[in-house]
Amino acid sequence: MTDRTSFNVHAPDTFWAERWLPTPVLLLAEGVVIAATFIAGVLGQPWWIGAIIGAVLAIPTLVRSRGNSVAHRISARMGFIRRRMRRPEFWYEPPFDVPLAEGGSCGVRWDGDRLITMVRIEANPRAVTRFAPGRVITDDVVPLDLIAECLHQFDIELESADIVSHGSRAYGNGNIARIYSQILGPLPATAFRSVTVVLRLNPLANADAIERRGGGPTGVLRTAIVATRRVANRLSGKGHAATILTAAEINSVFTALMEGTSPDDLVESWDHVQVGSMHSHNYRLDQTALSDPGLGAPWTVPSLSTVLTLHLRPAENHEVHLSALARFNTLTADPVPVPEGFHPCNGHQRDAYVAGLPLADPFDDRAQMEYLTTRDSLAAVALPAAGCGQLVGADEEGRAVALSLVGSSVRTVEIAGTLNLCQQVVLRAIALGARVMVSTDRPADWMPMAHAVGDPRTLAVAGAAAGSQVAGQRQGYSVLVFDGVAQESISAEATIITVTAPGLDAQPGADVALLQDADVGPWVMVRSGTEASPVVMVATDDEMRYIGSSLNAPDRQLSRHRR
Repeated sequence: MTDRTSFNVHAPDTFWAERWLPTPVLLLAEGVVIAATFIAGVLGQPWWIGAIIGAVLAIPTLVRSRGNSVAHRISARMGFIRRRMRRPEFWYEPPFDVPLAEGGSCGVRWDGDRLITMVRIEANPRAVTRFAPGRVITDDVVPLDLIAECLHQFDIELESADIVSHGSRAYGNGNIARIYSQILGPLPATAFRSVTVVLRLNPLANADAIERRGGGPTGVLRTAIVATRRVANRLSGKGHAATILTAAEINSVFTALMEGTSPDDLVESWDHVQVGSMHSHNYRLDQTALSDPGLGAPWTVPSLSTVLTLHLRPAENHEVHLSALARFNTLTADPVPVPEGFHPCNGHQRDAYVAGLPLADPFDDRAQMEYLTTRDSLAAVALPAAGCGQLVGADEEGRAVALSLVGSSVRTVEIAGTLNLCQQVVLRAIALGARVMVSTDRPADWMPMAHAVGDPRTLAVAGAAAGSQVAGQRQGYSVLVFDGVAQESISAEATIITVTAPGLDAQPGADVALLQDADVGPWVMVRSGTEASPVVMVATDDEMRYIGSSLNAPDRQLSRHRR
């Protein structure tokens, strides 16, 4: 397991001037001087008097307060109003499929004069994730250095690559999800995460490469597909399973990033974007925020979901331009409490929102948000490639431990432990959106939790005698728990949790096992794949309101050999 600590970014040589005195601000100040000079001439006064008065009026507007000058604020507001008045309807070309020689297809989208393709980095579903304060410790990370290297490919040069990480800490905003979010606190624990790479090709910058591949539209498509295949192959060659997305999959990612809403519903305000019932708050990350090698800060912000977009494009002297935008989706327009180094994209919220979608780059000039780094430095960035699943407990060093216990990537889980342990696992799975049906020979011990949850569509309990009566109902649940009863019907899409007595070993073939000693201590051995780790599991007072009665339930007795 890798703990990366050396990531360096620096501002370009022109960054100071671009940030402190951007062109629109200088033009506004010059406009004040010119206007004062003109008025002096109209009034019959010497021009230099007007120039002095204009300078006296203009200079204070350049003084920075709270990060921006008065002139910058005025210029930003004027630009925002001007863009809103002339902004066209949100429109984009649909993607289309191009067949691949090896089978399957590559989805391609034209956006203006840019060609866009996408690659998805597949997650390692059995990875165990640990957390230190503000940091994620895992080996399943996105190889940013490799992606940056792929911007230059022999005779092909990609204009840019966006690494789009979309995730959430919990599911929805129900009471159980809020309790779980409070348990996470400042941990950058993202239960669900998808990572895609958006590749952009400028045909005009690759005329020779296109000509070698037949020229014309066919040559353009072949060039884009070759570049995309090279990226996917390089990722796979380094042990990161990568999939070239089809047109349908690109549309699916687009819909997910829009949180299921329609682009037609997008309404921009000065400090956020509203899409349907969602309010999206967009921020750019400065050098302080980008210097964090784990980039964990965005995932500590309370939100329904978060989108972190890292934009890479080639620079001179083997360096790479890097900029980052974070989007926090909430149910209100209230400001989001963000860490140090996050600056709101006020006046440019729509552009920042669109920058996280698989479309052309909406920013004509990224100079005020870009930094320089090297490919070697990017190798130190530990951006997780997958969600961490649910929080399980803390290891012997006090680090929080999480892993996926439910979901499409986990088919079988065995819990050899107390009822309280099992119910804690189920409660946290519910916080992550699981719909659970429990088949048990002790329904009376499960019913207090079911009543506390208060929704049989979320947690249903069936006694052992129910048998085939509930077999058909199991299809509507994503997690099936068998506590003291034999499995009768197994859904191909559900996670199966089997509960046995403390002190027993796991049955062969379980994807994940939680094994509690027979002395019923708080320590639990977590096994996932080839990794085993002891963790201590402790429920909070809020969780105990749901599962506290299970402490009074008698433990199962050993019915087969102990470990």
